[in-house]
Amino acid sequence: MITKRRRGKSTAFSSFVRNASSREKRKFFAKVIEEATPKQKEVIAKANEIDG
Repeated sequence: MITKRRRGKSTAFSSFVRNASSREKRKFFAKVIEEATPKQKEVIAKANEIDG
């Protein structure tokens, strides 16, 4: 039996994903990646220090 999923409350992010142009999405995700990369490298460096 197939049941319909009930929709949850819409969020600003889900609205953005549905309604933004591909240009806006590309710009947004490029900024997210740009900001996340140094933080991820820092976590990896700390893990390597521990494993040493």
